[in-house]
Amino acid sequence: MTTISVLSVRFMFSKKDKTTIYPMLEKVVDVLDPLFSRQIKTSVEVNPFNQAEWQWVFTNPSSAWLYYRLLAQFIYPVNCYAAIGVAKQNDDVLFYEQAMEYSRNALDQSLSFDYPIALYHANYLEDGITNMLLQQWAQLKHQQAPVQSVVQFLYELQLPIYMLEKLQPRPWPRQQIQEIFMLKGTLFDQIKKLNGINTIDFSTAKTENWLELVQNIQVDKVYFSGLYQKGYATKIAQMLGMTRQNIDYHLQHGEIATERHLAAAIAIQLDREWHMM
Repeated sequence: MTTISVLSVRFMFSKKDKTTIYPMLEKVVDVLDPLFSRQIKTSVEVNPFNQAEWQWVFTNPSSAWLYYRLLAQFIYPVNCYAAIGVAKQNDDVLFYEQAMEYSRNALDQSLSFDYPIALYHANYLEDGITNMLLQQWAQLKHQQAPVQSVVQFLYELQLPIYMLEKLQPRPWPRQQIQEIFMLKGTLFDQIKKLNGINTIDFSTAKTENWLELVQNIQVDKVYFSGLYQKGYATKIAQMLGMTRQNIDYHLQHGEIATERHLAAAIAIQLDREWHMM
């Protein structure tokens, strides 16, 4: 089966911040693309008519979703709306254009929401189920406090989740990530509760332990469990210069465990539908 998955992303920011944001976005892409080197069919393309709209082509929708999830965490507090359009090659030689059309249609619909969201369109019966999961995920992320979003990212750096054959785990380039946060300093300064966050000490972080989401879901439970582990609050506290108790509060009330299991459910649902196409 040959399919393509088009990920379209619209970044939302003010004109005065673009000189900071575009260099940051380029550095983030440089960090993420190597993780998906086997799944990205074409490098990112920038819409010549709207430079805030970027597009990638992937071999499958789960990789596109996992890329978007990491992208959204890396660029926070910049908001990004997105869409994943999927088409299968058959007798129609224009299946690439079909995937582009699906992605464009879904992106237009995503922009009607009051909060950043990614929507999925493959013109398939289960699209609506997938999009309800995506909507729940987006609402959870939207409700996180600013500090909780940063705490989640630092947790993800140390215990990132992935899906076999959808992403190739590798060590994080910490120097590049430090540079990304330095660029985000002016953006964080615009959010009162994030002042000074750009001084994160990444050297104190644990070595990343990539967690394969299917293999680590606890099969003795009838609900998703197993993708959140304790033991990271102290390291995150050291990175941010906060107390461990404060980080424990943000990990719990930011619903970090729920976000990870919901993200895994979305990746599995997308893979399930992809194999049924």
